[in-house]
Amino acid sequence: MKKLVLSAAFLLMFLAVRAQTIDSLRGMYHFTPAGRPDTIYKTSIVNEDGDLYSLYDTSVRQMKNFHVTVLDISFRSTDSFTANAFVTIPVTNDGATKRPLMVFHHWGEGDKQEYLGEAIRYSRNGFICLLVNAPWNCPGTPYRSFSRQGFHLYHKSVIATMQGIRLLTESLPVDTGNVFFTGHSFGAGVGAILAGLRTTPIRAFVLMGGVRSITKALDTSSREDILQWKKEEPEGFYRWLRWMRPLDAELYIVHKAAPVFMQFATNDEFISQKDNLAYAAIVPEPVRTRYYPTRHGFGKKALEDREAWIMSLLVK
Repeated sequence: MKKLVLSAAFLLMFLAVRAQTIDSLRGMYHFTPAGRPDTIYKTSIVNEDGDLYSLYDTSVRQMKNFHVTVLDISFRSTDSFTANAFVTIPVTNDGATKRPLMVFHHWGEGDKQEYLGEAIRYSRNGFICLLVNAPWNCPGTPYRSFSRQGFHLYHKSVIATMQGIRLLTESLPVDTGNVFFTGHSFGAGVGAILAGLRTTPIRAFVLMGGVRSITKALDTSSREDILQWKKEEPEGFYRWLRWMRPLDAELYIVHKAAPVFMQFATNDEFISQKDNLAYAAIVPEPVRTRYYPTRHGFGKKALEDREAWIMSLLVK
């Protein structure tokens, strides 16, 4: 009976949050703009063959024909939290030519390294790229627990991405008419929120392996750790769902205006095909949807498809 009451309470909460307007949700993401990045480290350079070399190797400094510079930056995001990211820049950058910007956000079991190879591919084609680290990967972070700090992990990821875009558009020659976003899993959730908020210059999104509602997915999950959590601490579990509900992708994606490329894995070990189809059904036009016979990590075909799609949208 107690579990039934808690489930009913979650349903009422779900309906109440669904009624919120996008303007009320935008109020969660106000932040005070910070200045320039606190620290910038020039860590690596990439040659014409795409090979990555560390600048800590003194012999590398004598080599020529490098095409991409990789920076590791830290910057104040919100409150006292310091965010962290890679930035990849074409070596031929002259400081005047406006360049497209690709923003990447990794999945929940990865870090900013996930998209580094892809970012280098883009930068070899003239893009500046921002690869945001999720809060649990940032130096000195107090945010590490999904069960205790889940709201903060998503919220601060959104703010850090917004702040990172602002910093780069103000400090580098970014073409604000050609700003794009690619996110995987957790990063796709961040992207869905940004798409619905419509408060950044991002003009197109690639969302890979995202879920329509993290709260509903966990409430119906058969994972042993989730089932144990619900059994041992039902009040705490449903309190956590109520706390997280305002971050569900479905509350935001229905308000998006920019083109979105939805990539789903049909053999995903975390997300059912039923959930994939349910998510795809609520995304308004313009949208492109593709299904890949892979697991959650996707593969080469998905990479080639999203890269070709982004390049087709570039405004010359």
